[in-house]
Amino acid sequence: TEKPGEQGVTRPLYTKSWKQALFALRQRFEKLGMTVEFDQVGNLIATVEGCEKPESIIACGSHIDTVSRGGRFDGQLGIVAAYLAIKNLLTRYGKPKKSLRIICLAEEEGSRFPYVFWGSKNFFGLAKKEDVENICDSEGVPFETAMREAGLNYQTTQPKFANLEAWIELHIEQGPTLYSNHEDLGIITSIAGQHRWDIHLKGVQNHAGTTMMSYRHDAVDCMSHIIAKNLDKAKQAGDPLVLTFGRISVVPNQVNIVPGEVTFSMNCRHTDKA
Repeated sequence: TEKPGEQGVTRPLYTKSWKQALFALRQRFEKLGMTVEFDQVGNLIATVEGCEKPESIIACGSHIDTVSRGGRFDGQLGIVAAYLAIKNLLTRYGKPKKSLRIICLAEEEGSRFPYVFWGSKNFFGLAKKEDVENICDSEGVPFETAMREAGLNYQTTQPKFANLEAWIELHIEQGPTLYSNHEDLGIITSIAGQHRWDIHLKGVQNHAGTTMMSYRHDAVDCMSHIIAKNLDKAKQAGDPLVLTFGRISVVPNQVNIVPGEVTFSMNCRHTDKA
């Protein structure tokens, strides 16, 4: 984790903890006799070649990055479960007939940079340089700088590892549905798409004690109406639509000043493309 001692796991893309996790996994996989490779953006691919049909590849795995203070099973569960399964299969049955592969995707969360699925999009040749070349993280570090400091670069060749016969990913639910229904396992039937927005509002900064309510142009007041109305609409639309306002930044962010500016995030997800 990037922040030892803090609750949860924080492992954003192209950070020190991200690199440490990848190289620790590499050592584990190589100890099993797997062939370990990296693509240009940092996806890790570990393979046991089949003895009869090596071109037929059964793959499993998940993403290596996390959100800030994420759960200990998010992403890691799919990778560790794949490792333990292959270790057990090799110990009990020896070399497989078909090739077995563990895929550790570089990024899924979008927790450091305003971009998601960088790992899988590159894995299948869908990522576009122009989507990330001008973005920065919350500390102002450019995406390209972080990537190159990690010793990586843009994918310039055709996808090398995407010829899979089958793929399975074990993942923690991260919601209450299975628990509420007393179920241990669920099968995914659809994947939600998402849109993210950063919304910036400008009002008029003023003294909190002497500016009467009727004279105020309070940016936070305006934001609160936007949030409340849109959450009401989301509840009326019903499941599986979800709407989240997870990040708020107020200027000047002081207790005795009417806020003059506010920037907040809006995240909307639904399984229907429309």
